[in-house]
Amino acid sequence: MDFRDVKRVVLWHEPRTFLSLVQKIGRCVRNGADIGEAVIFITKTSYKQHVLDFDVNEETVSSETTANILESALEDEDTNNAPVDRVDAIDVDEATDTIDESSKPKSRRGKRKNAVSALEARDRRYLSYFIATNRCRREPWDEFFNNKNKMTGLYPRPPGFPCCDNCNPESFPVENISLSAPYPLRAGRAREPSPELRNALKNALQAWRDSVIDRDYANQSMIVGEYILDDSVIESIVTRVRTIKNPNIFQHVIPWGYGRGKYGEEVVKIVTDVESLYPDAEMVARQEAAREQAYQRLEAASEKEKLAKLKRIYEACYDAVYSVKTGGTVKVTRAGVRVEEPERRCRHFLALPRRNVS
Repeated sequence: MDFRDVKRVVLWHEPRTFLSLVQKIGRCVRNGADIGEAVIFITKTSYKQHVLDFDVNEETVSSETTANILESALEDEDTNNAPVDRVDAIDVDEATDTIDESSKPKSRRGKRKNAVSALEARDRRYLSYFIATNRCRREPWDEFFNNKNKMTGLYPRPPGFPCCDNCNPESFPVENISLSAPYPLRAGRAREPSPELRNALKNALQAWRDSVIDRDYANQSMIVGEYILDDSVIESIVTRVRTIKNPNIFQHVIPWGYGRGKYGEEVVKIVTDVESLYPDAEMVARQEAAREQAYQRLEAASEKEKLAKLKRIYEACYDAVYSVKTGGTVKVTRAGVRVEEPERRCRHFLALPRRNVS
């Protein structure tokens, strides 16, 4: 399909190679008289990784020649017997995985990082070059396709129009995107409940759903308790009993359609009441240890304050005794010089006693 009036292409996360990026951006403004733009949204972590890869491979990217790449690709093809189709590499579909039912399943742990060929390795390096560069983004584009040795295109960039976000940052304001939800998307970490708590809570929830039928759906036989609160939901609630604090958890963490209204509030109250009867032993021990530490800190602070008060009393008493004078003078040595000072009544007690005094 050829949609010639597309004005903007938005990519949520970068493609795997530079050729794939070019192919996707090429879907924008196929009418040469129009002006369009391409926007790529990537995470901060991905951007940092591209900057790191670009810094490591900058010299390789700038000095690499197409002849060397093709020669490496041919050697790789002879070694692995896996020819590289450049057209297929351009038009790769990032979101599609072909599954061969007859093939033996293979373990796929994590994302593949190593390139399968020299061409793909070059494509990935130029993808990092295109994303991480702080110069004009046309430079990696022209360098990749060796445009300087080609004829000028039929549709040059019109004067006065912005080039890229590096050349004209005022025309491309950076958007700060944050994803948030009005309800929790994942449950907090909690210990496995004890068997006594599991059984008590399961019985309480089953009794509640039976009472709901008698209360809200009496005199009928079509709606049963399992329809309001399924056994699988009960099992999820029992497993995460320590993390259930409000009905918002039934929005995503424990999906339960009826939990978004009064039923959710009633179930949360039941969970809270039953949980209070079976406290977590380790949590109680941690709380007791925290209280003991707090008491020790208070005791240490009290002892410190008491010593400070005693020090102030001692200094006040010392100053009161030291300030009493006889009215006479005595000669003392200060820094090797004999000087006269007022005689104090306590002067005999200012020096430590001699060791040879019996």
